[in-house]
Amino acid sequence: MLRPKAHVVSIVFNRVRGDSRVIKTAQAALNAGYNATIVGVTGGREVERTEIEGVRAVLVPNFSGRLKFQGLWDEKKDLRLLIGGYLQSALPEIVALQPDLLHSHDMIGLKIGAAAWKATAAGGRIIPWVHDLHEFVAGLKGELAEAYMPVCLSWEREFLHQATHLFTVSDALAKEVQTRYRLQLAPEVTYNVPIASSFRDSGPDVRSAFNLGPEVPLVVFVGGATALRGCDTILEAVSSLPDVHLAFVSEGKFVEELRERATEIGMRNRFHVHPYVASDKVTTFIRTADIGIHGLTHYPNAEVALPNKMFEYLHAGLPVVVSDVASMKAFIGQHGVGVTFLERPRPISFQPTQGTHCRTPGFASPNG
Repeated sequence: MLRPKAHVVSIVFNRVRGDSRVIKTAQAALNAGYNATIVGVTGGREVERTEIEGVRAVLVPNFSGRLKFQGLWDEKKDLRLLIGGYLQSALPEIVALQPDLLHSHDMIGLKIGAAAWKATAAGGRIIPWVHDLHEFVAGLKGELAEAYMPVCLSWEREFLHQATHLFTVSDALAKEVQTRYRLQLAPEVTYNVPIASSFRDSGPDVRSAFNLGPEVPLVVFVGGATALRGCDTILEAVSSLPDVHLAFVSEGKFVEELRERATEIGMRNRFHVHPYVASDKVTTFIRTADIGIHGLTHYPNAEVALPNKMFEYLHAGLPVVVSDVASMKAFIGQHGVGVTFLERPRPISFQPTQGTHCRTPGFASPNG
């Protein structure tokens, strides 16, 4: 047990904003009476000291700019060079925070956490270091993820056994990691759920944001939008449902591509985009939708995932419609909180799971 006001320093290799799991775990440390700081990355040239959703954050410049200037960050992106350079700036910042516990996140954060633990030990302070595995690294898909995969797997082999404690997002991933690395104990599972007290039954909401009356059927998707998350499939499926509106609480290039596609298929007036909202405001904001949807495609990491958006939908009181990837399908079937659909090339067929229910009768299925 840490002493009161002990300092928990979280480490993640991203810009922190939008990473609800990292933010919520830091907020949990604050709520438990500890001090908390998140160390992340900024696209600027100077260290940025700020506050993100009530948590102090130190954002260290990404080293990729310097590598590009030196001609070392071209088509073959060497993650070891990137993180090696980043650590030159990040480690002094982490050590200066005088952490009492290090909490590293995700596949790149593992290397940074291990280096930070060694740096604090070299300064005479032996402290606990816990690591949170967000992804099944060996099961990732996508050009950049697959390029990083060999290095990240080597880091897992080298450093997972050194951490004081491991956490992860689902039972399936915990078992996979334990087997793969012959761990004596499986990582402890902490679902990526909203903080229960964050929900409010009043305040800004997604339906009002687009001036949609209560009689208008509304499907909502929250979080980063990609093809691997089936967002194009979601758009095409909802477009076939007359009068049904689709709202994305999301940002980025892929969302703009979806907006263009919505216009092409005659859904421009039924497709809505809203910027991200703070992680502790998501469930309050989406509470007035009828359905929460997620369309993960089939690949190994997706099969073990229990995404935060699924829990956000449930926390908001929404039935969910999700693709039939293994862990999500099992969860939905066990708890009877929505329906699953077969994720396959079009045409798409929605398949209710055993004992499901929906708040809006006849709306969960495109055929209904």
